[in-house]
Amino acid sequence: MRKRTKLLFALSATLFAAALSAMPAAAHGAIALGKPDDIEKGGLAMGTGYNYDTADGAKLRALQECLSFADAPLE
Repeated sequence: MRKRTKLLFALSATLFAAALSAMPAAAHGAIALGKPDDIEKGGLAMGTGYNYDTADGAKLRALQECLSFADAPLE
């Protein structure tokens, strides 16, 4: 009986591992940074986009946040 239980456990673990490896991760992220020639005077703007289904979606969100950053220089 023990041998059968171990065999069933090994088979279950193998099938579980195979199922997990078939699931792709779908979270994309991006960071956008905007810096002028003189950071001391112009400051720094940044934005992030994360947990998006596509890389383009994450990039767009990061760029939108960067451009709407309150202290973003207009250079």
